Amino acid sequence: MRLYINGRFATRSMTGVDRVAYELTSQLRQIATELPEGMLVLHLLLPKCSPEQLMALSNSTLGEAKSVSKLTGQLWEQFLLPFQAADGWAINFCNVGPIIGRRQILMIHDAQIYISPESYSFCFRLWYRMLQPFIARRASLLFTVSDYSKNRLEQERVFPKEKALVIPNGADHMDRITADDSILARHGLNSQKYFLVMGSVSKHKNLICALNAFASCSVESLRLVVVGGNVSEIMAVFASSIDERVRLLGRVSDEELKALYNHAIVFIFPSITEGFGLPPLEAMYCGCPVIASNSGAMSEVCGDTVRYVDPNRPEDWTVAMEELASDQNVREKISARACDRASKFTWHRAAMQMLQAIASYEDESSLKVELEALDAS
Repeated sequence: MRLYINGRFATRSMTGVDRVAYELTSQLRQIATELPEGMLVLHLLLPKCSPEQLMALSNSTLGEAKSVSKLTGQLWEQFLLPFQAADGWAINFCNVGPIIGRRQILMIHDAQIYISPESYSFCFRLWYRMLQPFIARRASLLFTVSDYSKNRLEQERVFPKEKALVIPNGADHMDRITADDSILARHGLNSQKYFLVMGSVSKHKNLICALNAFASCSVESLRLVVVGGNVSEIMAVFASSIDERVRLLGRVSDEELKALYNHAIVFIFPSITEGFGLPPLEAMYCGCPVIASNSGAMSEVCGDTVRYVDPNRPEDWTVAMEELASDQNVREKISARACDRASKFTWHRAAMQMLQAIASYEDESSLKVELEALDAS
């Protein structure tokens, strides 16, 4: 069986969706090496990229990468990828794929363009609303990351009823990352003396809730650390809600983010809607207590191991933040339960679910037997 991975994700700055593509590709490649030789052949196909990018990718856990195209981005995805993957499965992890070709797999992570359209440009919404339902009906297999996303995508008629399979994300990539604790000293931070939040001007990320809740916190010694997003954009949009206790760090490396998770007193996740919610799961995996919105897929992912708050009530977030900040025993109990739950979300399990679905669709009995034996071991 030949699998061709749509590698557009590997040529751009990593987002949450790209993280999923990266980790699943790495696990699929690892599983392929554990199966009998030739049973599963994996190719990472790329749009036009530099020799330096190809070298870096080939030296990563993604393995050997191929780029034989003069086209970039969507042009490559739509006009060349279907032909490069013609003798196997084309796997598209990042919400869209080529219009041409039925023997392909599409993973759509959420229905945000319908739930929170103001977070996206008009052209982006129009393109996705035209493209996603069309490809979803033509694709042989559909995947998404939570029951919440599956139900919403079916409600919006992006997915045909009961066609999609839910494959949750993993969190064990955090084991591979070595924390860079020097980020604390560089930004004047002390361990257990700051709240951590992911920042963005997108409305559904609801950063304003965290800023307003923190502004009302009575614990003057604590800081609010905002990572991700564009610092100048965040300052421009939320200037009136940012005081001297807020630290805007912008984009950070995986190593720096892990250190921030490790040393934060609480991770704040106020999103109005999320198709999965990878950051709180990462925080849980690192032992950081979490306060999350009681919306989207949060309860499905985090279970009873986090403190839930209405994303539209910043005053309730203030109360939750103050309560957790003042009670170390509660934080430790939450952390222990959260670590245990997060450890059950692995990328190997996700990749195995995907391969088992493909094997069942193709009626590849020998592959199914080998996968079951590998899974049992």
